[in-house]
Amino acid sequence: MSNKKSTIIKDTVILLIITVVAGFILAAVNKVTLEPIAYARTEEKNKAYRAMFKEAETFDINETLTEKCNSSEEFLKDRGFNGTKVDEALIAKANNEAIGYIINATSPNGYGGNIQISLGLDKDGRIKGFEILSISETVGLGMKAKEDEFKSQFAGKNVKEIKYTKAGASSEDEINAISGATITTSAVTEAVNSALTYAQEYILGKGDF
Repeated sequence: MSNKKSTIIKDTVILLIITVVAGFILAAVNKVTLEPIAYARTEEKNKAYRAMFKEAETFDINETLTEKCNSSEEFLKDRGFNGTKVDEALIAKANNEAIGYIINATSPNGYGGNIQISLGLDKDGRIKGFEILSISETVGLGMKAKEDEFKSQFAGKNVKEIKYTKAGASSEDEINAISGATITTSAVTEAVNSALTYAQEYILGKGDF
C-alpha cells in the first residue's frame, strides 16, 4: 500500500514537472513567433495603405482620432450600425503634410465572421481606394470581395453612404453586389459605411491634423 502511494505521488510530481516544462516551452515559442507575425501583419497593412496612397511617405497616428476609435462601436451603434467598429484612423502624409486619411473598420456580420477593411479618403472625402485586411468568406463567392473587379467600384466616389444593388449600379452611391454573396457584400458595405460615418463626424471639414 505504501509503495502504491509512493508511486502515485511520484507520477503526480513527474506529470507536474512535464506540465510546467511544456508551459515554459509553449510560452517561449509564442514569444518567438509573435514578433514575426506582428511584423508580417504591419507589412500587410502598409502594402494596402500604399496601394491607396502611392505618394504618401508616412501614415501617422493621431491621439484624438485614436481616442475616437476606442469609442467607435457605441458611436456607430447610435447611428444604426450592427456591431461594427473603427479599429484605426491614420493620416497619410507627404512632405510632412496631410494628403488624406486611412480608416480601418470591421464588420462582424460576414458569412464567415469578421471582415476588416481599409478605406482611403482624400482631404475632400473622395474614396482613394479600398482594401480587404481580413476576411474568411466562402471561396469562389464571398472571397471575390478581394478581387479588383469588386474593389475598384469604390474608388472615386464622394458620397456619405455606399449602397449595393443586384440590378446594376446606376448612381454615384451604388456598387454591384457580389453574385451569390449578398451577406458578404452587405458586411463589406457596412464596414465601408462605418469608416465613412466616422470620417464625416471626426475628420472631414474639421481642419488639418
